[in-house]
Amino acid sequence: MRISRIFLSILVLLFVFITSSCESGKTVAPSNTYDIIPTETSVVFEIKHRDILKDHNSLLLDKYVQKGDQNFLSKVQFKTPFLINILLNNSKLQGFVAVGSGVSIDSVFNGTSYEYQGKKITVETQQNKKYYATKLLDKTLISNQKLLIENCIRDQENLSKISKS
Repeated sequence: MRISRIFLSILVLLFVFITSSCESGKTVAPSNTYDIIPTETSVVFEIKHRDILKDHNSLLLDKYVQKGDQNFLSKVQFKTPFLINILLNNSKLQGFVAVGSGVSIDSVFNGTSYEYQGKKITVETQQNKKYYATKLLDKTLISNQKLLIENCIRDQENLSKISKS
């Protein structure tokens, strides 16, 4: 009888130890914004001041990101610095993917959403133009092209599979 009490006490202590050492919520370690650059990126702008998106003297940025897109991104309120990745194909603009932190997608995007490979993608329409947003790691990604957001999700999934093996 005494042995069974000792055994039971050990089991209870073991149970308490195991449950107390487990984290109650899954935490995501902060990631480097540059880790989520789409693989097809041709040009990267690191935006250190949001005002540059409203500045009409940013000729280099204007070459790649339309004013309507810049106005939309200025409303997003990413924490600075954040990145705007430009994707070109044969010198022709394909679109952009903005990557940053400090943004709640729900505060900017009120449109529909769908799932792609287990990730929620939210769609917002502004001035007859669609924007797509998702969360990867601890970063928010916003693009003017559905395919670019889906490629980022696929790239991140492939990267995590490689790092696990």
